[in-house]
Amino acid sequence: MKITQLKNLAFLAGVNTSGLKAALTARVERELFLPRLPATGGRILSVDMGIRNLAFCVVDVHKASKGSANHGTGVIDRLEVVAWRRISLLDGLNKEYEDSVEQSGHKASITADSTTAEPQNSGVSAAKSFQPPDMPDTSDSISQATDAKDAFTPASLSKIAYILVSRTLLPYNASTVLIERQRFRSGGGSAVLEWTVRVNTLESMIWAVLETLKHQEHQQSSTLILEATHSNHDAFPDVFDVSPQRVGGFWMAGKAGVELNASEAALTAPISPTRVAKSADKKEKIEVVGQWLSDPSKHGLSFTAEADETRRAFLAVQKRRGKSKGKKGQVGGEETAAKEAPVVGVEAESSPQGLIKPDGLLPDKSNKLDDLADCLLQAVAWTRWEENRRKIIEIAKAKEEEEPEA
Repeated sequence: MKITQLKNLAFLAGVNTSGLKAALTARVERELFLPRLPATGGRILSVDMGIRNLAFCVVDVHKASKGSANHGTGVIDRLEVVAWRRISLLDGLNKEYEDSVEQSGHKASITADSTTAEPQNSGVSAAKSFQPPDMPDTSDSISQATDAKDAFTPASLSKIAYILVSRTLLPYNASTVLIERQRFRSGGGSAVLEWTVRVNTLESMIWAVLETLKHQEHQQSSTLILEATHSNHDAFPDVFDVSPQRVGGFWMAGKAGVELNASEAALTAPISPTRVAKSADKKEKIEVVGQWLSDPSKHGLSFTAEADETRRAFLAVQKRRGKSKGKKGQVGGEETAAKEAPVVGVEAESSPQGLIKPDGLLPDKSNKLDDLADCLLQAVAWTRWEENRRKIIEIAKAKEEEEPEA
């Protein structure tokens, strides 16, 4: 196989396309046989990193149901977005952490509207609360955690990471967790920005918390808590880091006309480098997601009531932005949109996450949609790569069976 075809294959499967032919061949052969999702479909939790603007979505992967032509083939029938929100990790940290250490057993509640309904035909159990180990009462030591100068110290960020993982992410009981991989530099600049260091520090702490809880759970796997919490799949979710450049490049290639579904024709026709080298800017990614949200069923998506609020608000902001750009000379187009658009999210006491207060979709004048777009693009790309991986293996096996007859 030519290196251009190898790169095409790697691109369709979400594998790093860089390197010499020998290294690329070894990488493709290794990663093609590593499933990214459970055979039953599973639940994906996709995180777009940030501190003031961390976005995540929870997506149930539904495989083809019984009675359908594709049942038992591993084909993904549809993706159901269970939750989709953006949160600020600094809001109310003091009170929320103090409340958390006072709760008996540290139980996080999940509301019926968010994830209690068991997804059909996906093999995913209803979301249940993950119970992390007890922690000492440290309310006195964190009373100044959110002071401006102390908000981003290791002492403060470590508490944020623990609360985020144990109270917000793990209660969704995902089988696969995707975390956007951070970079120290962007745009070819030589400087490392202070805010970038802060987010990267939080990213490392989140990974450390996940790894610690994973090992603690393995050690306590015989306890009733873990048996009740994780009865339908492996005790702890598989966690992966995902390159945002690879995700963005994948969808921008599709926008440029590149076939994103693996087929024999797609594998043998090399992708033009000029069509995939283009990086995805925020506007383009928002446009791609906006197309999905305008007609979800056409793109194999569905939304629960909670997630649909975010979908409708996303489209409302996108629509208002388009109108404001066409009204030159008018002051406050974006500002008006922020004031009029509905706010998605609930107060901390009724939040399905319990401890970290969602800031809603449009809490201020920023109208940020790129974070929400990124986490959804990441989740859907992951499922597409898994589908392509499966198809590539099928095509390769079919060719092997044909060779003796030739």
